[in-house]
Amino acid sequence: MILWFAYVYLWLPLISLAAWWLGYSTFKYHMITLNGISGFKDLLITYALVITMLAGLLLCWAKLEHLRFKDKSRRNAIQPVSKLALATYFKQSEATLSLMQTKKVVVVKYNQEGKITELS
Repeated sequence: MILWFAYVYLWLPLISLAAWWLGYSTFKYHMITLNGISGFKDLLITYALVITMLAGLLLCWAKLEHLRFKDKSRRNAIQPVSKLALATYFKQSEATLSLMQTKKVVVVKYNQEGKITELS
């Protein structure tokens, strides 16, 4: 809940600006009569500087990571699994596996231990 209040507090300058455009007298009193617009301008400049610094840090970090990994290939192709290894894993014969791989739809039934009991 505290974070939501903080989030709304950060939006208050824009909410105030929208209220000013809609012509609310309270906003006019605080911004024009009490000269609150100067503080608002300072706040906008501060926000712009912080956003610019964060964007610069993000760009520097991205460039650093690019330079760090530009010539390295970390993604290697997975070696294909042989039919024998696949058949051994599922405890089926290679002939059954080959037959199942040619079908469009295969129904597999398991027992309580997770072993294949029927293929159709």
